[in-house]
Amino acid sequence: MNLSVREAGFNDFNLIVQYFHSANNEFLSEMGIDHLKIPNIDVWQQELSCELSKPIARKNYYYLIWEESSKPIGHSNLSGIVYGEKAKIHLHIWTKGQRLKGAGKELLKKSIKIYFDLFELSEIICEPIYSNKAPNKTLIKIGFVLEKTYETIPGSINYFQKVNRYVLNKNDYEKNIICF
Repeated sequence: MNLSVREAGFNDFNLIVQYFHSANNEFLSEMGIDHLKIPNIDVWQQELSCELSKPIARKNYYYLIWEESSKPIGHSNLSGIVYGEKAKIHLHIWTKGQRLKGAGKELLKKSIKIYFDLFELSEIICEPIYSNKAPNKTLIKIGFVLEKTYETIPGSINYFQKVNRYVLNKNDYEKNIICF
């Protein structure tokens, strides 16, 4: 697999937005997403575009495109960014045929390094829905620690749900970087 990660640009936002808008309700629900909370296509693309021009220290969101052989296959992003402190990470492989092959793990590792360095974070948090096995397994494999399981609305497009809260501390990440 020839996997790479790059910063999302304006032309990538349509791919990201269409991923959510074209997904069926069952798939969205499996990820803990409430289809009624997904923003309008134009509004969402405009919001993402506005983030591009902000300085790093002022960004609310930041997206990376995941590629296999230079073709986009998914994305990860940060939300709730507190520059120099913490952010929440999200991860998505766009097509079913590309999931569960190990690419997500490798792409996530590449993304984490970028996020820690670019935003000078001390920790990265991920809160996947409790029942979605793929991200829960992947996070543990790369060193995230399960902090707690609880019920919440983990993001702006989610419904109230049971989530696992995982944390990756930068010090632990740096100690284990050779294992990555």
